[in-house]
Amino acid sequence: MGTVTTTAFDLVSRLSSLTYDLAGTSNDLTINGFTYNAASQIGSLTRSNDAYAWGGHYNVRPQLHGQWPQPDESGKRDKSRL
Repeated sequence: MGTVTTTAFDLVSRLSSLTYDLAGTSNDLTINGFTYNAASQIGSLTRSNDAYAWGGHYNVRPQLHGQWPQPDESGKRDKSRL
């Protein structure tokens, strides 16, 4: 039969529940318990199946001011200095 996806939303149209029901398996996933910050960005959530959890990590190096070449008078950047 396939996978059935169900969604629900709160009064201001933010996701409140997301369910994936995989036919014939016990690997279903429900994500709910969403909290949101003032900008409506997801702060936290609850997942029913940790098999779908992201287990990796990565580092993000912030862009430092002045690292990239500044544009010349024509507005172009000299990419040879990258």
